[in-house]
Amino acid sequence: MIGGIGNLTRLRNQFHRDVARHHGLSGNVSNRLSEVDKQHLSKAVLNQLKTDSVMHSSIYPFVRDLIVKDPLPFAQMLSIETPKRNGMIKSFVDIKRSRGRGSFVT
Repeated sequence: MIGGIGNLTRLRNQFHRDVARHHGLSGNVSNRLSEVDKQHLSKAVLNQLKTDSVMHSSIYPFVRDLIVKDPLPFAQMLSIETPKRNGMIKSFVDIKRSRGRGSFVT
C-alpha cells in the first residue's frame, strides 16, 4: 500500500465509518482512547499544523473542532504516534482462545 501504516489505518477507519457501522459493526479505535489520550493527541496534531496554511484560513475553527472531537484520523495522516490501547481490550484471537466465563454443563 502506498502511504504506509497511517494510510492503511485511515482506509480501515473510513471503511468502518462508510460501510461497517451500517451493519452494526464497530472498528473505530478512537472510541477506545481515553479523554486524556484524546487531549494529548489533539494537542500534538495542532502543534504539527502550526506551520500549515490551514491555520490561517477561514475554515480553521471547523478543522480545529474536528481535531478536538476525533484526533485519531488526523494523527494517522500526519504520522503522529498514537497512544497504545488499553491492555483490557482483547484481540479476536485472544477471545477465541479464552476459556470463557464459567463452566459448561455437559
